[in-house]
Parts: sequence; C-alpha cells; structure tokens
Amino acid sequence: MWWAFCPYLSASTVVTCVLADGSLQCRDVGQLVDEDLGADEALNTLDGELAVLAKYKKRPVLVLSVAGSHYHDRAWRGGDWFLVAPIRSLTLPVTGELKTAPEFVRGVIAYAYRGLFYLPEEKSLAVREAVPHLDRAVTLHASWLLQRREARLSSPMLQCLDEWLRCYVFGRISRRFHDDLEAYRQLVIEGSVTRRTL
Repeated sequence: MWWAFCPYLSASTVVTCVLADGSLQCRDVGQLVDEDLGADEALNTLDGELAVLAKYKKRPVLVLSVAGSHYHDRAWRGGDWFLVAPIRSLTLPVTGELKTAPEFVRGVIAYAYRGLFYLPEEKSLAVREAVPHLDRAVTLHASWLLQRREARLSSPMLQCLDEWLRCYVFGRISRRFHDDLEAYRQLVIEGSVTRRTL
C-alpha cells in the first residue's frame, strides 16, 4: 500500500478547460468537435488534446499490478506504470462513526458490490478496516507513488483480492474459489469491527 494523488473521477462530461490566454471555461466534452481540439503551443497541446483543470486527492492506494514492460518508441513509453485502486475507510478516524449508511456498509462487508473490495482490520499487518475501489482504479507512474505505507495484506486477503479483481473484470467468480470466498465472507462478517457497530 502507498500514498498517492488520485484524480477525482466523475460521470459528468463537463470539465474545466484551460484556454490559451490562461482563462478557464466549462465545456462539455461530449459536445466538442475536432475544431475545438487543435494544437496550441501556449498550452503545449497537440491536435486532439484538451487542457483541463483536474482535482486530485492524496489518499492511500492499493497497488494491483506489477510494473509494465519497458518500451520506448517516440511518444510510446512503457515501464514503471502501475494499476492502483484508491482506498477509503468506512469510518471517521476520530469518532469511529460510519461515513455511509449502515445498509451500504453491510453490503460492502458481504461483498455485495463487485467494484468494491472489503479489507478487514488486521492490526498485526497495520491494515485498518478499509475499502479499495476497484471501479476507480487508475494507472499511475511509480513517481506518483509518494510514500510506502507499512501495511501489507495477508495471504488469504491476497487470494481473495485476486479472485475478486477477476470477478470485477470478467463478471464471474471461478468455481474452485466460490466455496473459499463464501468461507472468507463469513470470517470477515463475524470479525468485522464495523459489523459490531451496525
């Protein structure tokens, strides 16, 4: 696990564009035409590119991949890029109160949402109860991974995460893992810190 700056991702197609004169303008990317995407030397953009203002938040992330293969051919560059999932906690750090509705938290704990993975607290591994958002995963260069956290996942957690990531990508859980996942779900539900407060 690392700390990194992750972009806020939105379903809205309205973005804040940076114009050549430095001013800002809200535009709907769904309404842009090719003439709107010409190269601009002042903004250092090429044809088909758009300069936008974006918000990023420093948050913990779970690295989901190994580094990519190294390659370089003009603008094509590979190497130390990682797929990461931003992590959010279920409770407020000071009060321990739930951040969301109890019904939603129960669903997260029971793995009812394919795009969310539940991490139970494991004090021995410095893991707080948290939720990596697989549905918000992004690719970041290693230079964006700011600070390594002294936390790691146990072998059962890693095995479950591997299968849950496959479930998210391919839409199904392998038969060989189904029983293990059900047993793991029961362990998590019985041992969940948040579950006891619901």
